[in-house]
Amino acid sequence: MKDRTLAALVSFAAGAMSLAAEVVWLRWIAFVELNTPQTLGLVLGVFLFGIVSGALLGRDLCARLPDPDELKQRMGLLLLASGLLDGLAPAALTWMGDPNLLPLAMYCFTYLTATVKATLFPIVHHLGSQGAGQATGRSVARVYFMNILGATASPLLVSFWLLDHLGSDRVLQGVGLLALALATLVLARTRTSGWHRAGTLLAAPAALGLVLVSPGDRVLRHLAFGADFTRLPLFIENRQGIVHTTHNPTLGDGVFGGNVYDGRINLDPYRDSNGITRAYLLTVLHPHPRRALEIGLGSGSWARVLAAIPSLERLDIVEINPAYLEVLRHYPAVRPLLADPRVHIHIDDGRRWLRRYRGAPYDLILSNTTHHWRAYATNLLSVQFLEIVQAHLAPDGIFAYNSTGSPDVLYTASRRFPFAFEWSPGYFVYAGRRDFRHPEPRAARRRLQATLARLGLPARGPAFERLAERLTHPRWIDAATLEEAVGRPLERVTDRNLLTEYRRSGRPAAFP
Repeated sequence: MKDRTLAALVSFAAGAMSLAAEVVWLRWIAFVELNTPQTLGLVLGVFLFGIVSGALLGRDLCARLPDPDELKQRMGLLLLASGLLDGLAPAALTWMGDPNLLPLAMYCFTYLTATVKATLFPIVHHLGSQGAGQATGRSVARVYFMNILGATASPLLVSFWLLDHLGSDRVLQGVGLLALALATLVLARTRTSGWHRAGTLLAAPAALGLVLVSPGDRVLRHLAFGADFTRLPLFIENRQGIVHTTHNPTLGDGVFGGNVYDGRINLDPYRDSNGITRAYLLTVLHPHPRRALEIGLGSGSWARVLAAIPSLERLDIVEINPAYLEVLRHYPAVRPLLADPRVHIHIDDGRRWLRRYRGAPYDLILSNTTHHWRAYATNLLSVQFLEIVQAHLAPDGIFAYNSTGSPDVLYTASRRFPFAFEWSPGYFVYAGRRDFRHPEPRAARRRLQATLARLGLPARGPAFERLAERLTHPRWIDAATLEEAVGRPLERVTDRNLLTEYRRSGRPAAFP
């Protein structure tokens, strides 16, 4: 193999390995940082800083080592270092004792892996243009093109296929194994026996060791809950994200998406460990809903309540991550949703699905919204999204969604709907074109009783009376009252200002 061919091959591999590693590190750091919007910028900044550092190191190596054979030795050793760094990173994170050091360690790994791979780039350009003569420009372009090709193909392959079939830890270890294989190939082509012999002898057992120390999916389990893996009955990673559950016999098992609380497996409004009464309130507020839509499946508990409404004829559920279907299959309390002919589950983005929807309007729309401060939460909180929802809501329909404590969410709803209020306590916004705040108590109680009975829950007794009183006489908060309590002018959430993602609640602790 000619040096120019070898340089093009390593250039392709360096681009592919670098971007594959970045995809994995971004996923892991976002998991630890709860997918806040700042995470992408921080990871990208550290990654680019590593590329700059590596490029400078590579330039210095090319200036100090004019001999191509010596450069190949350094290239082989850099590949060896890259392979060990990527291959052992999952095990290193699993073995870390202090979880508070994990974010710092992960940013350090991101910087180091970018630096080592970027150091290869000037070297492969130098080797690829050796002896090219008048064709130097063509040689440089070929090496550059191969790097771009690898950097383009790799994240597509990783993001759309490998994460579904291997998982992120195996992807990173695969990157390490590829680097070790290339290191062996490069070092085998060097003529100096010392580095050649040492590098080749190190590469083969290192590759085997990476497989032997593989921690499986324990890396992400460790990032979520340290070393106590027994608390995770269900753990699923796919290209859409990471979903896991935690065991809690008292409150009901918790469901987490991207390491952030999504809900609990609980239908009992008397226990109300997951705020399930907010779903039961819909049965009280609307006298006869026939069609309902839920955006975001979560634990499936809220969908079970909607499906139990006696008058309901159809329930559409839009969920972007198919892993939540495994949650339904795993837990008997929510499994009936899969067999209910009235329930139709669509794996799609909620906003995109609504844009394409051409069916009849809905009497109830429930958006099981994630925390307002997470990245992309604006897509389900902005006034533009409310316009889409309003177009599919029946004239007497009710739209309910979680503000998760952001006062600007209620204000935004009040700018779009004639009637928009937050139920207190609960941080849940209910909006519509009609005033739904005062349901007829006796009819509302009967609807509540019928819904509870269909779920096999008590519908009589002192506990029921307290629940019925609370739901048939709800306490409402309007935007003006909330603005006065917050002490600042509330603002509309739009697709462009990302208001909730970069501004925390600002809600007084004493205010419900």
